[in-house]
Amino acid sequence: AAAAKRPKDDGAVGGGVGGAGSPPSWFIIYVDEAWERQRGFRLFELDSPPPPNGTLGQTFNVREWCSAQELAPAGGFQVGHQRFLPVKPGTFSPLHLPDRCCLTVKVVGGLQPMPSSNTVVRFVKIVDEQMMVSRAYARLHAGGAAGG
Repeated sequence: AAAAKRPKDDGAVGGGVGGAGSPPSWFIIYVDEAWERQRGFRLFELDSPPPPNGTLGQTFNVREWCSAQELAPAGGFQVGHQRFLPVKPGTFSPLHLPDRCCLTVKVVGGLQPMPSSNTVVRFVKIVDEQMMVSRAYARLHAGGAAGG
């Protein structure tokens, strides 16, 4: 069965994360040698599933999610427990994702009140974040062996 595409105006997180009836979501982390000393990465949501073998190396419609410092507890996030919000909710744009620089990841979602705006926001956290970052950098150095 073909996977359903996420509506472009949907800001919810799917795959069970956004609640019953949410469309599926697919997330990847993107790493670069220039960021390795800081264990840096970027988190992207794909609007369609990656190939079954886990390889990327092509252009996808993506939405970037950034670490949400406004959601951090006093003293900041603990390592590996960042919360992410979409940079532009509901907006996907084409981006070429080099295969050896990317790794598929699982996320879990949650809700958090924002006292400054009297709203509740939906965020995601990467499951086993630091282990996945290590795997992504290992994959980068291995030249892109499939993983995920």
